[in-house]
Amino acid sequence: KITLTASMILNESAVGDATRLVDEQSAAGNPKGGTGGAPATIWDTGWNSIYYPASVVIDLGTNYALSDIYLYDSDWGGSGVTVSSGTPFSWTSRFTDNLSNSPDNWVGHAVNFTTRYLQLKIDGCCLNASEIVLYGTPQGTPAAP
Repeated sequence: KITLTASMILNESAVGDATRLVDEQSAAGNPKGGTGGAPATIWDTGWNSIYYPASVVIDLGTNYALSDIYLYDSDWGGSGVTVSSGTPFSWTSRFTDNLSNSPDNWVGHAVNFTTRYLQLKIDGCCLNASEIVLYGTPQGTPAAP
């Protein structure tokens, strides 16, 4: 499990508090291992359509070979979230999840790519992802905070 902190978050949209996607990493537990907790805070971007699409970048500080990405679905559905990798202004879409599973559920995605940056983009209101958990192996020495 990769340690994620608020200092790794860049809210490209400047709407809502995007650090809420990583503010409960301890409570998140180990969803891949079947012991995921129940995070409660949500990156709330509001209902106004002028705020969308909304996006956030996670800077991991060095390249990681990512193996799994977990999102905590804290409600029924909502707009989709697209996870991309690459560098700012040059993204490759990896998957989109509508988070339409039952509420209060971890949704896992097996992945196989190396990146320093991830972008999460939501198309419309009602994203209900409380937390993101990443798994992977560092491919270099992380930059000093």
